[in-house]
Formats: sequence, C-alpha cells, structure tokens
Amino acid sequence: MIYRVRSTEVTCSKANQAIAWALKVTNWVNEQSPTTNSQLLRNISGDPFGSHWVTSAESLGELDEAIAAVEVDPE
Repeated sequence: MIYRVRSTEVTCSKANQAIAWALKVTNWVNEQSPTTNSQLLRNISGDPFGSHWVTSAESLGELDEAIAAVEVDPE
C-alpha cells in the first residue's frame, strides 16, 4: 500500500469554508480515481485549523496514474 499525504492550514475566519471546499475536492478526487482512496483528516490536538489529505493506492504506478488523471482534468 502506498500513501500520499498533503497538509494544509487555514485561518480561523475561513475554517468552515475551507473544510467544506476540501470535502468537495476529496469527493471529486474519489469519483475521478476509483482505484484510489482519498480521505480528509483534521487535527484532533494541536492546531485546530490543520487538515490533511491522505490518498492510498495499491501500488506506486496506480497512484501515479490517478494523480496524472486528476491533474489533466480541467475541473
């Protein structure tokens, strides 16, 4: 299993909007790449405004193909 993690931090005033957008992106990525699994995780301690996208795939080749497909899509 291969994992890819991307982390972000947002300002307090934009936290709700940012999380809503991040969930929308996570769902879109899962629709575009059915061979991978993307999840949005939020901190449970420390900085409450940090979030992390975790994407998993069975192999590095499968992950590379999924990333390439999502990056090409004009949405």
